[in-house]
Amino acid sequence: MYNVLGKEFPVSLGQVINRPSKSIKTPYVADVCLSGFEGKEACLAHTPSLGCNGMVDSNATVFMMSKAEESKAKCRYTVIASQISEKDHNYIVGVDPTFGEKLGRDILLGGTLQCFTAKTLDSQFSYEDCRFDFKGITTSNEPFICEVKNVSIAVYENIRPSQMKKRDYTTRAVDSKVAIFPSGFKPKGQTHSERAVKQTKRLTEIKRKHPEVRCLILYVIQREDISSFQISNGDEVYLETVKEALAANVEIAAVSISWKASENGTALVPTIHNNAVKVSMGDYI
Repeated sequence: MYNVLGKEFPVSLGQVINRPSKSIKTPYVADVCLSGFEGKEACLAHTPSLGCNGMVDSNATVFMMSKAEESKAKCRYTVIASQISEKDHNYIVGVDPTFGEKLGRDILLGGTLQCFTAKTLDSQFSYEDCRFDFKGITTSNEPFICEVKNVSIAVYENIRPSQMKKRDYTTRAVDSKVAIFPSGFKPKGQTHSERAVKQTKRLTEIKRKHPEVRCLILYVIQREDISSFQISNGDEVYLETVKEALAANVEIAAVSISWKASENGTALVPTIHNNAVKVSMGDYI
């Protein structure tokens, strides 16, 4: 029900009061006041992306999906998107990482990608010590393996936050940002995700051993205020691993999603914003 691109996702609008929650001291839980219930007791909401660079912190306006009535989870809701206001522009950013895979499935099956369309698709494929999101056969009868990476962060420049503070972006168009993955800066030799590095290395190995298999890394960008995508300069290990994968003919694609809210804020609809976002490798500054 919730993983069909272009269909409505029923949601509730709310405002984050505290993260972590005052009653559950984990950064993955927030106290959220439902729209229209100001002054009432806040509800508990799961925040799978933590604060997501401030987009799910206190005072943020968020969209939440409710858990099934029979659910025994302490959190009644899960935050899936945040409403952003910037330079007189309003837009919605998807902040739930699990939606990367959900939307990725529809992108692969729906003919969104220019590079190929999946004819068959199986989830959670294991190869040696790695698990990938999908494997299948394209409409051209080519076997493929695909790993999906969710992207929620975008910046005006792929540089350190300390450098960005010295720049003036007031004249830059809101939709001129670069989406980046992963977010944040790590010391040299360290990575944000050993899992992502290992998966990329395995895809490179598979492609070299089995050149007939198409290996794809699909970056699903859950925001529309971007003009391009880059591997973050903040993770040198992952950046170099992706460069090596490209040299071995592993394919990379990036698709941006535009989230639209219904007039009363009770539903979100994901649509394709750009099915061929420009992908580049950042250079260190």
